[in-house]
Amino acid sequence: QLDLNSGWAGWQVLEVFFTVFFIGELLIKLRASGLIEMYFGDDYSWNLFDTLIVILATVDMFFWLGKLMGMGEAVSLRNISIMRLARLMRITRVVRLLKLHFFKDLTIMINGVIGGLKTLFWALVLLLVIIYIAGVMLRQVTKNADNDCDQEGACTPAEQHLVRFERELFSTVFRSMFTVFRC
Repeated sequence: QLDLNSGWAGWQVLEVFFTVFFIGELLIKLRASGLIEMYFGDDYSWNLFDTLIVILATVDMFFWLGKLMGMGEAVSLRNISIMRLARLMRITRVVRLLKLHFFKDLTIMINGVIGGLKTLFWALVLLLVIIYIAGVMLRQVTKNADNDCDQEGACTPAEQHLVRFERELFSTVFRSMFTVFRC
């Protein structure tokens, strides 16, 4: 379990509270829109999803109540991984809030961020290509740096530094690319 204080009874009370709340919400939606509109209307897929989540939560609650009333060691849906994932899917109900008119600006911002990710991807590809080209060029240029600087007086301090750290900075194309990236 990843819950803090997983033995705390309040978690189960919260679980029952939210299950009852979702059952009430489902019944109110069913009463307001009608059976045909709810399951065959425009939002039928969301409504079917909501109904499935509420049914799974209700079944889990009844198993817990059976175990609490001493009806033996009932099988808990918490031990079944698929059911645990389905319970986590209730979080996706929050996505439905984005369809409200109140969140129109937030929806526009999210669509802008998602649209900008394509541009960002291609900018990173271009940057990577430039770093690769510069890395290959520097690898080729510095490959024989130690041969040109044999005598102490024939090299500048920068060239001596390059000869000393050539293996760490430019020994492979990857290291050369990393050096270019750091610069």
